[in-house]
Amino acid sequence: MGKIITTLSQNGKTPTERFWEVRDRIVKEGRILVDCFDNHARSKLFQSLVSMIHCDVVGWEDLTGFSDELQQSLRRATGDDAPGTPVFLEL
Repeated sequence: MGKIITTLSQNGKTPTERFWEVRDRIVKEGRILVDCFDNHARSKLFQSLVSMIHCDVVGWEDLTGFSDELQQSLRRATGDDAPGTPVFLEL
């Protein structure tokens, strides 16, 4: 939301330019949300979490309540683990 407010407050652009820039940002962020939450189901929890991590919707600090095993699997799946570690998509 802060980036949108900043864009709307820019002095160097016309109101029309600011409008279209904000509109494009909202559409882009909307696509990110659809990618993360579309077809949300318990059976797709792991894939949804990986998508949310990649889109910076969820950070590692948000996952502290989850099991260590799930957190490690997510780290491997997102590449935020030691190089060369195989990816296992398991719960």
